[in-house]
Amino acid sequence: MPHYIYTAMDRRGRRIKGVAEASSLVRAVENLRRTGLLITDIEVDRDVIRIMERYFKGVLAPFGRRLSIKETGAFCRQMASL
Repeated sequence: MPHYIYTAMDRRGRRIKGVAEASSLVRAVENLRRTGLLITDIEVDRDVIRIMERYFKGVLAPFGRRLSIKETGAFCRQMASL
């Protein structure tokens, strides 16, 4: 599932930054609103892709060719469903 970096305001007016995991941007916003947060900014976390690529490069490279980013994403989704 994608990660979304958000900035929000809580009920006391304090600014909060965090990361939400959801299947889509709409779901991420809905989940955050349910917790009582007012979303001021939200975007997809692109660094997660780079971290996964760095991690799986060392793990999967001994087994053959390097996986593409699409293959790495598919692998992660399949492992998460297990």
